Amino acid sequence: MFYGHPKQLAIQAGAALTIIIWDGVVTFLILRGIGLFMKLRIPDADLEIGDVAVHGEEVYPSEDLIRVGASHASAVDRAPHPAERAPGEGREPERVPREE
Repeated sequence: MFYGHPKQLAIQAGAALTIIIWDGVVTFLILRGIGLFMKLRIPDADLEIGDVAVHGEEVYPSEDLIRVGASHASAVDRAPHPAERAPGEGREPERVPREE
């Protein structure tokens, strides 16, 4: 554009726009295909709770969410924290360093 090649800039802008549109169409088609076999969104009640409802834990714990998570996580689903285990119970295997 600054050195006398505005046509090249227009060609590159058109190519970028083509890729953006192509990606949008293909993503839409993939999601529609997946949507035929499963739901793409979790229920609103679980969405409000977030990671606690889906995974049984949260990324950034806060006192409010810990109370909410405790009421929704069952004792079977929740793995005990290492501090809650009896001595020798649920011991993790030793990690062997990987050779590179």
